[in-house]
Amino acid sequence: MVRIGLRLPPGYLAGQWDATHTPALGPAPAALTELKQAGLQTVELNMMRGDVEPQVARQAMDTLAAAGLAMTVHGWLGPLPGTGDPEPTGDLVALCLHARDHGGYPPLMVTIHSLASSVEPPCIMAPQTVQAIQGWLRFFAAQRFNVQLALELNRANGAPRPGTSYTSLLEMVEEINHPGVGFCWDIGHSHWNCLHGKHPLKPPDTFTAKVIHTHIHDLGPSGATHYPLTLGNLPLMQYLNLLREARYNGILSLELSPARFTELGLDLKCGILESIAVLQAARDMPIQARP
Repeated sequence: MVRIGLRLPPGYLAGQWDATHTPALGPAPAALTELKQAGLQTVELNMMRGDVEPQVARQAMDTLAAAGLAMTVHGWLGPLPGTGDPEPTGDLVALCLHARDHGGYPPLMVTIHSLASSVEPPCIMAPQTVQAIQGWLRFFAAQRFNVQLALELNRANGAPRPGTSYTSLLEMVEEINHPGVGFCWDIGHSHWNCLHGKHPLKPPDTFTAKVIHTHIHDLGPSGATHYPLTLGNLPLMQYLNLLREARYNGILSLELSPARFTELGLDLKCGILESIAVLQAARDMPIQARP
């Protein structure tokens, strides 16, 4: 069954004080219990750029395991690699080691962005992205890490970069040609691109067939992304129906920015719970239903 997820910071999950989440949600174990009762099944650790201490990463993983929640990770592919194979960041390696050595964990889903540059064009950065991912795959295989990599669809704003269209993602993943690599369909980013004429709402079937993870968030009054699902600007059912038609059976992971709650004058905890409820209702609605 398709599960519902939520992005949270690893430090908060490890018991550290978090100026945003601790006052709003309380201690992580109690908060996770309440969120799980509301329908949450997985948690995605915030982007790990190598700045999370390994013991904090491991503690966050243990906290989720104790709460009976699965885990995904937003990783960081890193800067333009130099010579040799680029290795994953230390915090991600710590999680992979922890999962491997304790056993019983399913494949660790790791979302990554394509490499970007303010100087080099996408035709340069796309091959560099492929090279970096291939290096990661060799590293994971050598370490016997059970990992799936989901290359994320990004917004087509700012400097041109690979990974902002269905076509560019398909080209990279087809070149990598590895069963453990697919797409993270960030539906909020995708709809932003659609509204700005960058690509159609419906991707090619070859794209949806390779979706192995998702990020879900609404668009705000100005069209910005990562808002809670309380505004109704995202045609959620249209996207979920496309996933159902592709027989997607992964995670619908809420990627919500706390700053967006503040902009709306919305309590973080209430907004998260309402977003989970909206996503649950959409997930459970028959495929024939249309908005």
